[in-house]
Amino acid sequence: FFSMSSLSFICLGFIFINFKTVYETMIKPHWLFFIFIAYLFMLTIGQYFAYSTYTFKELGFSLVWVAIPLFVYLYAKDIKKILPWYFFIFLLFDLLVSFIGPTSQIVGISGNVNWHATFLIVLNAFSILFAFKSYEYVTKQVGKLLGSILLLIVFGFCSVYSLYIMVICKCKATWISLFITTLLIVYLESYKKSRKLFWILVTVTIIIIALAYGTEAILDNHTVEFSSSFLNQIQKDNQRIGNKISSNLSSDVRIPLWEGSLEMIKNYPSFGVSTARFESVYAGYRPIFYFLKLENAVRSNHPHNSELYIASSYGIPGVVAWLILCALPLLLGFYYYYKLTPISKVVIFCYCILFIHSQLDLIFFEWPTLLYSAILLGIIWKDTFSITEVKSKPLLTASRVDVSSA
Repeated sequence: FFSMSSLSFICLGFIFINFKTVYETMIKPHWLFFIFIAYLFMLTIGQYFAYSTYTFKELGFSLVWVAIPLFVYLYAKDIKKILPWYFFIFLLFDLLVSFIGPTSQIVGISGNVNWHATFLIVLNAFSILFAFKSYEYVTKQVGKLLGSILLLIVFGFCSVYSLYIMVICKCKATWISLFITTLLIVYLESYKKSRKLFWILVTVTIIIIALAYGTEAILDNHTVEFSSSFLNQIQKDNQRIGNKISSNLSSDVRIPLWEGSLEMIKNYPSFGVSTARFESVYAGYRPIFYFLKLENAVRSNHPHNSELYIASSYGIPGVVAWLILCALPLLLGFYYYYKLTPISKVVIFCYCILFIHSQLDLIFFEWPTLLYSAILLGIIWKDTFSITEVKSKPLLTASRVDVSSA
């Protein structure tokens, strides 16, 4: 119940108090990675002193991607223990807020239907993990049958109600993110066991999506008209599907926002404009045709793409550093996926969904998805670095033995 800025400063306080631990666990073994953390930190501090309009609160917000993941990295062992029930408590709170709130738009505690849908996926993923972890304890207390029924009722209700809300939210980016991430996870889980089964599942899924989207496009205009020529009917249906796709692209506000952001990056390629000045500077870069869109806004504090926002705020070197900190560990997590524990796999799953959705929305900018993304990123740092450290130790030991024996 702190602001993102306050949480950043609290995390920084713990980091500086335990700087010896930071040096031993991050700087010394992973000094190259830490250079990019230090670069973003120093760049943000430099921007704070360079611009008079940069407030202390905005400084804290700008340091989120440095402070919170590094704090979680230091205390990952303890944080991973409380993470499932922490997310489950938030799920119950969110569902309660959703239930008593307005039914026209169920936004929950996130305040937005698009972020809410993805937020619910993250909460439910950890809640299901919490259910499995609680099974042994609950069944010991009340018996196996009663315990199983209680867990099924509680977590089943939460999952079904969450799914209902997700459908009501009608957020396409959430379903796209879930689909892509699920494909990746199915691929990693089944590739070694049965490659043929994986490709069959992929093909069937794509066919189902294509049929669903095509049917929606056809029925949006009018019901299918049966004609004597079957080929004629197919041609009409294809035209309707193409018109729907074209209509979606032409009405989307993201494309002009992205174009404006790219123009701004061209003019501020080295150090960006800072997160504090983004909105004021960006106001002059929004194309005129953006305001012709039905869903245009008077203010734009984000281009609806995390990389473009970071590049505009920190420059091209800054977005490279940010990608190394936020995207590279995710790729390493997929690479070492078979060596991860169940909770680490859930972390990878949830963070991947958030990362993909952030390409189309403000997931990495607004609370609570920003906070949870930073927490999950810190755990990914710890998990992937722990594996690389274990893999490198035998090589170092072998080289020392060879030298001593020589």
